[in-house]
Amino acid sequence: MALSHLLLLSSLLQSLHSCVPTSPGGIPTPITCSQLCPAGSFFTTTPPMVDSITIQGPCSVRTLTCTIIPPYTNAVIMYNGGSTITVTGSGTATLPITCNTAGTAWIYMGTAITSASCAIF
Repeated sequence: MALSHLLLLSSLLQSLHSCVPTSPGGIPTPITCSQLCPAGSFFTTTPPMVDSITIQGPCSVRTLTCTIIPPYTNAVIMYNGGSTITVTGSGTATLPITCNTAGTAWIYMGTAITSASCAIF
């Protein structure tokens, strides 16, 4: 009898736990900047990295894209000599960077990007 009460209590607690509100997942921060940087400035990329620049309002957005061809499926962008953006399975990784407020560097999450390359794993 005690075991059945314990099982019932356990199942009720699990049901209650599933109804507890949680905070929403992270929402990507919108790209913010106020400068236009010249195309290809501050560092260069080499194939197979694709480097494109778009203008969003007063802002230069440079998107670095690494696309790996089969049989490889893990696309990796290595930047600043060691940090990485890795996407497994799809074969494509992107790194959106913006011009800093002084117009002197490309920035990703507060860090100036001085080099970037595409790696195959």
